[in-house]
Amino acid sequence: MKNIIVMSVPSHNKHGVSSDIKAAQDILFSFGLHSQSPDVNQGTGKKKTTKIRFPVSIPESTDVSALARAFKAADNVARVEIKEQY
Repeated sequence: MKNIIVMSVPSHNKHGVSSDIKAAQDILFSFGLHSQSPDVNQGTGKKKTTKIRFPVSIPESTDVSALARAFKAADNVARVEIKEQY
């Protein structure tokens, strides 16, 4: 099943977006998942968050709740969404 994982992080963090992408890829790898190149959308205005989208295929055997908890436990992650891609 094709999915998109959307991770929101503060736009102005001291580590930069590349470290957030690396952390997310490490989480995906720990669940046996691999993503294509992420799409990064830098936020502006009042909500200064950056959204990073990872296209990924998540097998039905994957514990999606545990995956979401792993993302939420990562540094700088303000929000995570796992969506089906149609």
